[in-house]
Amino acid sequence: MKWIRRVFVFLIILFVLGFLGSLLARLPVGDRVAVLRIEGVLVNSEPIVRKIESLKEDKSVRALVVRAESPGGSVGASQEIYRALERFKESKKPVVVSMGNVCASGCFYLAMAGDYIYANPGTITGSIGVIIQHTNVKELLE
Repeated sequence: MKWIRRVFVFLIILFVLGFLGSLLARLPVGDRVAVLRIEGVLVNSEPIVRKIESLKEDKSVRALVVRAESPGGSVGASQEIYRALERFKESKKPVVVSMGNVCASGCFYLAMAGDYIYANPGTITGSIGVIIQHTNVKELLE
């Protein structure tokens, strides 16, 4: 029975230390450089745009590093993220873009909002283009 109590007390201590650690991690400790990871296919820009806006308003954030690792995605999502980065720069805070293995198409587009852009020699990048798919129903209507 004593070992059960010891395990229980140990778990409580771990919980309290974890809780205190998470509180301390949220305290502003001075100027910071924020790192924002943009990964995967760009389809839903809303969470990324919200994060950029909150970092823009954060007085302790002095610069933003965007780690871009994406083959691209929808035009709308890419444009929205690009515009959010442009608004971030209006606060006179620099944006640094670090390209990962792949930063192509829409990801390349949003990277152009950076004040500084870094890529590895092997980074696959570029390829801005538009593909419009449509259905030709001319013969069907005839």
